[in-house]
Amino acid sequence: WELVHNMEQRICDQALQKLTTADDIKQVYKAQGIIRGFQERDGELQMIFDQAKTEEKEKEKKDEV
Repeated sequence: WELVHNMEQRICDQALQKLTTADDIKQVYKAQGIIRGFQERDGELQMIFDQAKTEEKEKEKKDEV
Protein backbone atom coordinates (compact mmCIF):
# COMPACT_ATOMS: atom_id res chain seq x y z
CA TRP A 1 0.00 0.00 0.00
CA GLU A 2 2.84 2.35 0.80
CA LEU A 3 4.21 2.01 -2.74
CA VAL A 4 0.81 2.90 -4.24
CA HIS A 5 0.50 5.88 -1.90
CA ASN A 6 3.99 7.11 -2.86
CA MET A 7 3.10 6.85 -6.56
CA GLU A 8 -0.13 8.79 -6.00
CA GLN A 9 1.80 11.44 -4.10
CA ARG A 10 4.37 11.70 -6.88
CA ILE A 11 1.62 12.05 -9.52
CA CYS A 12 -0.06 14.78 -7.45
CA ASP A 13 3.26 16.61 -7.02
CA GLN A 14 3.93 16.44 -10.77
CA ALA A 15 0.43 17.73 -11.51
CA LEU A 16 0.97 20.62 -9.10
CA GLN A 17 4.32 21.41 -10.70
CA LYS A 18 2.69 21.46 -14.14
CA LEU A 19 0.00 23.81 -12.89
CA THR A 20 2.49 26.20 -11.34
CA THR A 21 4.72 26.15 -14.42
CA ALA A 22 1.70 26.92 -16.62
CA ASP A 23 1.01 29.96 -14.43
CA ASP A 24 4.70 30.87 -14.51
CA ILE A 25 4.68 30.65 -18.29
CA LYS A 26 1.70 33.03 -18.42
CA GLN A 27 3.61 35.44 -16.17
CA VAL A 28 6.70 35.17 -18.38
CA TYR A 29 4.67 35.91 -21.51
CA LYS A 30 3.06 38.86 -19.74
CA ALA A 31 6.49 40.16 -18.69
CA GLN A 32 7.87 39.66 -22.22
CA GLY A 33 4.98 41.69 -23.62
CA ILE A 34 5.71 44.50 -21.18
CA ILE A 35 9.43 44.34 -21.98
CA ARG A 36 8.69 44.37 -25.72
CA GLY A 37 6.59 47.50 -25.19
CA PHE A 38 9.45 49.14 -23.33
CA GLN A 39 11.94 48.17 -26.04
CA GLU A 40 9.80 49.85 -28.68
CA ARG A 41 9.73 53.00 -26.59
CA ASP A 42 13.38 52.49 -25.66
CA GLY A 43 14.43 53.49 -29.18
CA GLU A 44 12.64 56.81 -28.75
CA LEU A 45 14.08 57.25 -25.26
CA GLN A 46 17.58 56.49 -26.58
CA MET A 47 17.20 59.24 -29.19
CA ILE A 48 16.09 61.73 -26.54
CA PHE A 49 18.94 60.62 -24.26
CA ASP A 50 21.54 60.97 -27.04
CA GLN A 51 20.19 64.40 -27.92
CA ALA A 52 20.43 65.48 -24.28
CA LYS A 53 24.02 64.20 -24.08
CA THR A 54 25.10 66.09 -27.21
CA GLU A 55 23.42 69.26 -25.93
CA GLU A 56 25.25 68.82 -22.63
CA LYS A 57 28.61 68.41 -24.44
CA GLU A 58 27.96 71.53 -26.53
CA LYS A 59 27.08 73.43 -23.37
CA GLU A 60 30.37 72.32 -21.74
CA LYS A 61 32.32 73.49 -24.81
CA LYS A 62 30.64 76.91 -24.60
CA ASP A 63 31.42 77.11 -20.88
CA GLU A 64 35.12 76.43 -21.56
CA VAL A 65 35.38 79.28 -24.07
